[in-house]
Amino acid sequence: MQLGSTVLALFVLICFAEATQPGFGADADAHAISAGTVIKGCALPYSTVPAHVFYVDPVHGSMRNNGSSSAPWRTLEEVVKSGLISTRRYDIQPYKPGAGLQPQNPKGVVHAGDMILLRSGNHGAVSIVGGVNHDFITIAAEKGQTPILSQLSLKGSSKWVFKGLTIQNTKIMLGKFSNLVEFLNHKFWGPTDNIIFEKNNVNSQQDVSMWTQQDWLNQSIFGAINDGATCVTIRDNVLRNIGNGMFIGGDNALVEGNKIDNFGDDAIDIVASHIILRGNKITNNHDIGDGNHNDGIQGWTTGGLTNRDILIEDNTIIASMDPTLPFPGNIQGISIFDGKWLNVWIINNVVIVNAWHGISLYGIQNAVIINNTVMGSNPDHTTWIGIFNMKTGELPINNVVRNNIAPTYILKTSGISSADHNVIASDPQTLFVDFDIAHAHYDLHLLPGSVATGEGDAYDAPHTDNDGHVRVLPIDAGAYSSAK
Repeated sequence: MQLGSTVLALFVLICFAEATQPGFGADADAHAISAGTVIKGCALPYSTVPAHVFYVDPVHGSMRNNGSSSAPWRTLEEVVKSGLISTRRYDIQPYKPGAGLQPQNPKGVVHAGDMILLRSGNHGAVSIVGGVNHDFITIAAEKGQTPILSQLSLKGSSKWVFKGLTIQNTKIMLGKFSNLVEFLNHKFWGPTDNIIFEKNNVNSQQDVSMWTQQDWLNQSIFGAINDGATCVTIRDNVLRNIGNGMFIGGDNALVEGNKIDNFGDDAIDIVASHIILRGNKITNNHDIGDGNHNDGIQGWTTGGLTNRDILIEDNTIIASMDPTLPFPGNIQGISIFDGKWLNVWIINNVVIVNAWHGISLYGIQNAVIINNTVMGSNPDHTTWIGIFNMKTGELPINNVVRNNIAPTYILKTSGISSADHNVIASDPQTLFVDFDIAHAHYDLHLLPGSVATGEGDAYDAPHTDNDGHVRVLPIDAGAYSSAK
């Protein structure tokens, strides 16, 4: 049986529809939180403007000041530690479900609905513990300023926005398995939810061009972002010069428009349900010598749970865009090797990797792999789109593979309800505008007259392509539609 258009529409409506609440403006600056920022059911700020705006300046500020623009406080770390932010915390520690809330820092002058603008300089390591707000508090870079944090951690907290910041540090400073950014459900302090992390830069160091492989092992931060919270938006950020990019371990996450470049292990790991990964660009993977099998996007489960309702669309994964990359990694594309998964949509992705696994799903149930372009950059490996049995032997169930382009397909016939209109990319030079492995030049838009032109099926085909262009009939195979 096929997963029809009605099923697709219902699935997207229930699981992935985005909020259309008004944006959140601030101080006539470019800090607005746009409509569609979060997954439906998660929160957005009540107001379009902050109630009050406070300022923090590491260079010219003082903790004796009142936090105004002309008399700013000194660092964000000191603002948090001084109790200047009035919020709430759960009233039972260790946390128990159903716990109430009690005031924390009731004499603080910053309240829910306010904004804190940061000026250039080092704002220290910021740890917000027990910061549950009834409306969002926004912490953002003032226009034209470049504030830096050495770490950002939230535990037992709710309704925070972080925008325009740089979070930067190394493994030497933070420790072996440290993360630069953490949103954590915490056994003692309680759950964390409704966090918006947007247009930030996260890196170990700005420039790692002189790093040796041992430097990568010693200095690249283990993880840029560890998200274990619920209702988290991670959007339009740049993650560079890191070990791992993101670990998404909390349900109801929107991960959209991020750039993950120059990384050592995995770019995005998913261990949760109700997740959107959309429009992310993953490039330049390194072999840092730690024995990890590197992945662009990888999912697994924990505790015997079934992860469900995952949308992976319009992403681009390219193993290397630099032929002089000093330690090129052997990276897999989009993969689910372990655990039980239900309802996974993989749509309009471009994958160019140097391993066998371009898109590989093991023991998957109700997956749709449609209009993706998958190619290999290692002539010794034939990169594939594949659906396999689970490692424990369970068969995949009711999966659709349609309108893709790939060098080869490995599909378990017992778990495939439909595999059709897929193009085998035997000669990329006749398919794509540019596919030059030697110089790492890739443009997988279709050439005029490409055999993939018009070879797709309109049934369940996505309305737009990887560029956001509307698809028209006849439907092209692959992630890009050609001009008609």
